[in-house]
Amino acid sequence: MQVVELYRLFGSPKNVNAMVDSGESSSVGGVHMRKLAVLLGALGFVFSPFAGAQDTGRITGSVVDPSGAVVAKATINLLLHDGTKPIAATQSNAQGLFTLEALRPVYFDLTVDAKGFQQYKLSNVKVNPSRDTDLPLITVRLAATATEVNVTAGAETVQTVSPEISTTVTNEQISRLPVGDRNPLAFISTQAGVAPTQYETVINGQRSSFSNVTLDGINIQDNYIRTGGLDFVPNEPLLDQVQEFTVTTSNESSAAAGGASQVNLTTPSGTNQFHGDALWQNRNNTLAANDWFDNQD
Repeated sequence: MQVVELYRLFGSPKNVNAMVDSGESSSVGGVHMRKLAVLLGALGFVFSPFAGAQDTGRITGSVVDPSGAVVAKATINLLLHDGTKPIAATQSNAQGLFTLEALRPVYFDLTVDAKGFQQYKLSNVKVNPSRDTDLPLITVRLAATATEVNVTAGAETVQTVSPEISTTVTNEQISRLPVGDRNPLAFISTQAGVAPTQYETVINGQRSSFSNVTLDGINIQDNYIRTGGLDFVPNEPLLDQVQEFTVTTSNESSAAAGGASQVNLTTPSGTNQFHGDALWQNRNNTLAANDWFDNQD
């Protein structure tokens, strides 16, 4: 319907060409410029969902009592790790389920409060970029002498809420793995389905132009020359600029910004202290391996 209305607004191309040929430039420059502004605004509205990509994650879970019955209307508060004030809150629904959306890829603490039950606290909940964190079943205990239950170990989660196939490479893995040019994109070939070929790196055998590479949700690829889109980006990020990244090879969620596969890079969060690295890299022919052609007489 929107396309039909836009066509009615501008009329046929023949009418516009006839007006230009007849010298009615003032009409084209006045009325039709205003119509052009309306067209651009409408197109921006239609295609705005594709302008950005998802860089955040979400937490899902369910709350039950010791008998396994669901606990509805339990209050779930989310805090930054070792924080004191909740940054997000929700309630479990009639089935005991809850979801916390649009979360930064960092560590969180989660508390569950329900009337007649002890407070439950889960620490070190890791949220990965562009992925769902499905928490293990949360069992709250009946109120007794104790008033709080703390789970201090990091939650080991298994993704069960969607058919998405994705893997997150953490900062520790990035810092420990060797790489020659300090380009974090070199690590995506360590994931299943990603293969460097004679010409370019591909995911699931598809062209690299079918893949979408983002940094904090913003596409950083050369969108004019898409060949080698997984090996070269105009604004190449360095290792220290990337906290972690998620590679989604298939069945990405509706929040993805297009493309058959996704590579979502995330920059590290700021701190209250100044810190940095001083690096020096030397690569020259003197220290390089000998070439066979150098041995010719």
